Amino acid sequence: MAKECINCGRKIGFISGEHFDGLLCDNCYAEFGGMTLINLETETDIDKYIEYYNKIAGEIDKKANPNVDREKIKQCFYKRIDTRFNAVTGYEMKEYLRKEMEEQEKEIQHVEYAKSFNEFYEYDVVTIINENHGTIDKQEMMRILSEHTKNGWKLHTIYSNELGKNALGILGLGVNATACEDVLIFERRVKEPNE
Repeated sequence: MAKECINCGRKIGFISGEHFDGLLCDNCYAEFGGMTLINLETETDIDKYIEYYNKIAGEIDKKANPNVDREKIKQCFYKRIDTRFNAVTGYEMKEYLRKEMEEQEKEIQHVEYAKSFNEFYEYDVVTIINENHGTIDKQEMMRILSEHTKNGWKLHTIYSNELGKNALGILGLGVNATACEDVLIFERRVKEPNE
């Protein structure tokens, strides 16, 4: 007995191929996004899998016969996408999405907790290249500290970042020095508590 496409009613046989065990004909399969499944064969960006599934689900909602079980068609596409997703990530897509949502919820909780203090800060980063012989440029550092403190900034962190080695000749003598930059991070409150 010949099968019929559940969406358009076409007979599925030798001329028209069948997809999802005879659920859809070639035309409906292609119209809903069958080519997208072919693209997934080489896709490694896991965000694309979710994007592709949403795109296919949207096409099914727009183009499927109103009397058809759209969820059944979506599940067939979803199973194919999920099989490939699992091959790439080692996770089922639902499990991965659940973990992603949990991470997003944790981040939202952290942000809400931080906002509950009603304090907001801004930051500025300044770098000072050390002098050729490896010592700090004390005058430049004092100028930057004075300028920033006058504008309400507080020194939050300072550290040295090694850039490389210098070999210099001073008065005919060879001197080796480490070229560094000093990184100064300043902090300033932009919102006071209870403002």
